[in-house]
Amino acid sequence: MTATDVPLRPADWFPLHLHDAADHHAGLAAHRARTPVEPVTALGTAERVWAVYGYDDALAVLTDVERFSVGVVEQRYGAVLGRSMLTAAPTVRRALRRVVGTHLHPGSAGTAELVEAVVAARVDDLAAVPGGPVDLASPFAGQVPARVLVRLLGLPEDEWVGVARLAAAAAGLLTDPRAALRATRALRRSLTDHVRARRADPGDDVVTALTRVDVDGRPLEEAEVVASLLLLVWAGTETAFPAILTCLYALLGHPDTEAAVRADPGLLPAAVDEALRWESPVQVTSRRAEQPVTLGSTTIPAGATVLVHLGAANRDPRRFPHPDRYDIGRPTRPGAAAHLAFGSGVHRCLGWQLARVEVVACVRALLDRFPRLRLDPGSPPPEGQVLRSPRSLLVHLS
Repeated sequence: MTATDVPLRPADWFPLHLHDAADHHAGLAAHRARTPVEPVTALGTAERVWAVYGYDDALAVLTDVERFSVGVVEQRYGAVLGRSMLTAAPTVRRALRRVVGTHLHPGSAGTAELVEAVVAARVDDLAAVPGGPVDLASPFAGQVPARVLVRLLGLPEDEWVGVARLAAAAAGLLTDPRAALRATRALRRSLTDHVRARRADPGDDVVTALTRVDVDGRPLEEAEVVASLLLLVWAGTETAFPAILTCLYALLGHPDTEAAVRADPGLLPAAVDEALRWESPVQVTSRRAEQPVTLGSTTIPAGATVLVHLGAANRDPRRFPHPDRYDIGRPTRPGAAAHLAFGSGVHRCLGWQLARVEVVACVRALLDRFPRLRLDPGSPPPEGQVLRSPRSLLVHLS
């Protein structure tokens, strides 16, 4: 099977619509200007939820683990994920995050080199594509995170295709539940087999490390390990994929900024971080209010679902002057506002550093290999209200 045979496309996780404005960010700005926190009924559903649009309130919800829990994730996605490291008991969660975080950290032995090797191979494949505009979604952005992840899990690299497809299907629980549950069962069977194999024949990978975790004198149950691996597969592919496309779209869509980065590669990390703020790949994350909480002039009742709108918070003009502008010169001094694209607090995306390294490596390799790389005028803009990115990214390599 070749790369072009795999029709990978970013897809929204569920059909959430908090506004019906043609301009996504203008719609969010209207909500945020009215009130940073408001009760809403998501369009197309009868569910009443509390949406948080302002930066300060979003940060408060994300970092207050006593009053806002991630229990809503288990409520909505428990059928897919099971009891993963997100919703496990605190002692188990900390143990799991410590082990997984260590293996995903770019500073771990061989991880950065693995990313560079995977990216280089994909760029070589692109260089062999004859003429015309090339869509970077399927043969490039959709492959890098999946190929890196299967290697970190200790799986053969050629299993990336199945992992990527099953992760995409599993992510669509609320749009196609039957397909999602079928994909989840297949993933769970595969990961269970791998966990058992690693217990019998340990390796130097994430799965082996998880089988060795001991919490309060007991090893983790097989189901706990598999559930956390499911989460890792899901999040490690379905969020890094659109992040790569989004950052390339932002940079190539601003030729002056691209020229500045080419002239000074040291600007690339700032260009990536600004792209993640400007068009956050994951727009919304969820929490549950464990008690009545007042944010500003709004009281959120206990048990309510709270939608923290990362994309709206990242364009809050009270924190980011001229927020709709893609500006890599924004202050990065201590105390300057940090974007929330990866969340914040103890539940911050566990693989955020790896994802950022993957994005930087992808952009750097493309700029280095293709001096005339440019965005095709027909390439579509980002879309989606939950998972947001271009559905495809058409570029000219020469």
